[in-house]
Amino acid sequence: MAKVSSGSSSCRVMVIAGKYLSSPGPLALTRTSGSRQRDLSGAQRRRASSDTAGSKKTTASGHEPLGLFSATDRHLPAKRNLIYRDVKAFLSEVGGDPREARYWLTQFQRASSSQSPAFAVLEVDSSVFERRDMVQSLAFGLSFLQRMDMKPVVVMGWSGCWDSDPQSSRTLVEHSQQLTEALHLHSASVLPFFSAQTILLQRGAQSPPAIAVDTSLLQWSLDCGLIPIVCPVGRDEQQHSIMMDSTEVTAAISRALQPHKVMFLNKCGGLRCHQHKVLGSVSLPGDLPALSTAEWLMDVERRRVTSIATLLNHLPSESSAVITSADTLLTELFSHKGSGTLFKNGDPIHRYTSLDEIDVERLLVLINKSFEKTLNQDYIASLKGRLHTVYLSEGVSTKTI
Repeated sequence: MAKVSSGSSSCRVMVIAGKYLSSPGPLALTRTSGSRQRDLSGAQRRRASSDTAGSKKTTASGHEPLGLFSATDRHLPAKRNLIYRDVKAFLSEVGGDPREARYWLTQFQRASSSQSPAFAVLEVDSSVFERRDMVQSLAFGLSFLQRMDMKPVVVMGWSGCWDSDPQSSRTLVEHSQQLTEALHLHSASVLPFFSAQTILLQRGAQSPPAIAVDTSLLQWSLDCGLIPIVCPVGRDEQQHSIMMDSTEVTAAISRALQPHKVMFLNKCGGLRCHQHKVLGSVSLPGDLPALSTAEWLMDVERRRVTSIATLLNHLPSESSAVITSADTLLTELFSHKGSGTLFKNGDPIHRYTSLDEIDVERLLVLINKSFEKTLNQDYIASLKGRLHTVYLSEGVSTKTI
């Protein structure tokens, strides 16, 4: 496969998408007057988008804004049409305010450009492949991330117990082929690793196993503009091929690449409490004791929660993990409400009953900065005798404001 440049061309892609998302013109009309289009199923919309994206004959839409693109890139007209279709399908998937999507797109692109080789490491459970429309939705989401220069790495997961029999390996390969073909339909560039023995090495026999990751091939794939699809088939210290636990492989690759997001995708969505409602967020480590002992949590979910809690301690503080459905990937990333269960490390909260225990000057700087206004000079003095409780995160006293 040819190398795809990630330089100025990808920057123009992000600028074009951003202008489409903030434009009050054609895209806004598509969302407000296109009720018939919203009545189409997600699969129909994605098939229509991928069919058009795969066509060699593309024409510029008469409704597109003019004057946004450089004439120096001879491929830009076709790329512009592809991005335009991407953003329309993206808004149909995510819903809500385009400005909300633009906000998250901007935040994530900044994080992915400054933090690590990969924006996200995603484990795709085998249950996803029970539904063709879900595979197509996932493929569109991954192709959108790739074109927005938010580089994903995919790990193929498994629902049941891990088995070393040939059928398990064949199933993993078949699922990788299905996802690869779906991504090609959405004009994405993919590199499947049906066997990752050159990448994954399992050391020792402890539980969970220690998995070493050679990131050179993954880094090369991402630099070439390819989405790596990794089957959890590695080697042991005796150089024998072995099936590995996909969650542990996902965690090992995440520790090596330090992504902004770690996502566990299935067909059912986030964790559901005893009332069958999706648990929106989990703040670690505070929520971990109650969650890990909850009676409504299944054993496989409990193990995954423990793995996530351990993993986040080895990632940057800005990183987070999420369990969600494969067909809500974009909604989870690009909306305030999300769609699944978000895990994030949070600062411990401390309770104070006196200002004598607090660095008041730092607190004032924080308040003034947060509200972009300046408190009256006598504000702190006015609290004496009236103050009941102050709650501060640990970060206020340990980090520079």
